[in-house]
Amino acid sequence: MTAAFFDDLCRHASRELRLDNTERMGQEETVEIDGVSLEVTHHESSASMLVLAELGRITAEDPAQVYRQLLALQLLTWHQPGVRFGYDEGSDAVVLMLGVPLREDMTGPWLAQALRGMAAQVKQWRATLLAGMFVWDGARAGPQTRDGAHGPRTTLA
Repeated sequence: MTAAFFDDLCRHASRELRLDNTERMGQEETVEIDGVSLEVTHHESSASMLVLAELGRITAEDPAQVYRQLLALQLLTWHQPGVRFGYDEGSDAVVLMLGVPLREDMTGPWLAQALRGMAAQVKQWRATLLAGMFVWDGARAGPQTRDGAHGPRTTLA
C-alpha cells in the first residue's frame, strides 16, 4: 500500500469527520473524535495501519487492578485479534490499539465511521467496565506531536 493512498484515506476521513486540520491524521499526530484522542499511523513497509485510542491515565489506587481489568477485557475481545492494550510512557496513558489491514477498497467515509465507532467504544468502556480507573485530559492544548509532552509512540514494525 502506498503512502499516497494512506495519506488520501486519512485526508478524506478527516473531511468526513469535519476536523479543523485535514492534514493532521496519519502524520503521527493525535486527533480528537468525540472526546477521545486517536492516532492513525502507517509505515509503508507494512500492509496494515495502526489506530491508537487513549483510554486515559490510571487514577485508581491499585494500578494492578486496572491491569487485571484490562487483561480481562482483552480476553473478552478474543474474537477480534487486532485489538490489544498498551501503555504509552510518553503520555503515561493506557491505549487501545487496533491493527487494521489496509485494502484498496477502503474509503474516507469508511475510516471515519470506524474511528467514530472506536471512540464510542472507548467512551462506553470508560463509563462501564473501566469506570473510575482512568482520567483523560480533554483540556490539553490540542494534539501533540511525537516531540511533544504526550502522544502515542508506538510504531508498526
